[in-house]
Amino acid sequence: MNRPLIPLSTLVSPLSPELFLRDYWAHKPIVTHGRPARFRGLLKLPALATTEAFLRFLGRQQDLKVKAWSQDRSGKALETILSSRSAKSAYEKGHITLVTDDLDRRLPEIRDSMHALVKDLKTPQIMYQCNAYLSPPGVGSPLHWDDQEVFLIQLHGEKEWTIAPNPEIRFAHSEYFAQRSGLELAPSFIPPKKNLQTILLKPGSVLFLPRGYWHGSRTIKESFALTLTFESQCWAGLILEQLRAKLLAKEMWRMPCAEKGQNWKTLMSDLKKEIQRLQQE
Repeated sequence: MNRPLIPLSTLVSPLSPELFLRDYWAHKPIVTHGRPARFRGLLKLPALATTEAFLRFLGRQQDLKVKAWSQDRSGKALETILSSRSAKSAYEKGHITLVTDDLDRRLPEIRDSMHALVKDLKTPQIMYQCNAYLSPPGVGSPLHWDDQEVFLIQLHGEKEWTIAPNPEIRFAHSEYFAQRSGLELAPSFIPPKKNLQTILLKPGSVLFLPRGYWHGSRTIKESFALTLTFESQCWAGLILEQLRAKLLAKEMWRMPCAEKGQNWKTLMSDLKKEIQRLQQE
């Protein structure tokens, strides 16, 4: 097997992968800067060589939908779905960011690299993918957080990021973006200015953000970047997954729900036993 194009050692250099996993992964952000040549394997892929090459790549794809991100006058984020063949003209006409999800499904070299990264990260993953972001100067995204761990790789151009910790909801399991919340009650405020940190990513730079960390962007020079996203399994999810498998192996737990009756006490008693067995494994 060929060496992955995006090894963990390159993403976190000058840190060692062991130090990164111990002190940063899922806990705090880190930015690393280096020469663009450290991603020469990515840049040798015809689709990623230049921004124009990526637009041509999109135009050749079939059955691919591309997101167009923009903001209204109030700063609220807007999203439009485009066909890949219309993406180039829309990008050249409008003040938009083109977002291409699941690039790893289109480029096998990136797919193989993502598989290798999952092994190196040593964390069970619910989902992982590589997305591409192409944006002209002046556009960006408002402060938000994601429900996944993210590596941002700057391949071309420059993008300024504003980040801040989120002590109110650590290890968020739903996203908060553009005043739209998920399963959690999101705070109705923006982090105070004293907590904001500004980071400029240039070609060869990498920014890692743990889930739930505030971040927003502004493009300085036409920017083309990749994001490697990892929806890591949390302890609650892992334990519930194992417990669910044990319960569904029994007929009484597969029975359609009815009003609480005599069966409720039986179910709760069995649940306690299964939890005790799980503790002993």
